[in-house]
Amino acid sequence: MIPSIYPPPSTSAKPRRERGFTLIEIIVTLVIVAFLSVILASFYRISFEASSGPVVKITGAHSLKRVMENITAHYRTNTQAAGLLALQTAVGVAGQTYNNAFGQYTVVNNKFIKFVNRLETDIQAGDPRNLLKITVSNNLGEILTAVFSSQ
Repeated sequence: MIPSIYPPPSTSAKPRRERGFTLIEIIVTLVIVAFLSVILASFYRISFEASSGPVVKITGAHSLKRVMENITAHYRTNTQAAGLLALQTAVGVAGQTYNNAFGQYTVVNNKFIKFVNRLETDIQAGDPRNLLKITVSNNLGEILTAVFSSQ
C-alpha cells in the first residue's frame, strides 16, 4: 500500500451540511431584494405621478374651451342686439377671477382693439368700438383668446 500524504478524515469534526442556505446568505439576499424594491417603487411612483399630468392639462384646456364657448354663445344670443359693451360687461374686469354661468376663469384681457397696418393696437378716444378682444385663462395658466366683432 502506498502511504497517503493527506491526513485521514477526522471523526471528531462535525460534518458540513451540503444542502440549504446559511442565515447570512438569506439576510444578504433579503437586503438586496429590499433595496431593489425601493428603487423600483420610487421609479413607478414618479412615473405614476407624471402620467396624471397630461390628463389634468387636457381637463383644464377643455374647461377653458367650454368657458369661451359659453361666452361665444352669449355673444350670439344676447350681444347682437345689446352691443359689444354688454358682452364686455358680462365677461368681467381684467385681472379678476370669476365662477359664473360661463364657468371658472380669470380675465386676462377684455378690451376694445383696432388693427393698424395689420398690427393690433388699443383704441383711442373717438375710435369705433367694433372689435372686442377677450382673453381668459384657467388655474393652470393656459390662455385662450377670441375677438368679437359688432358687424
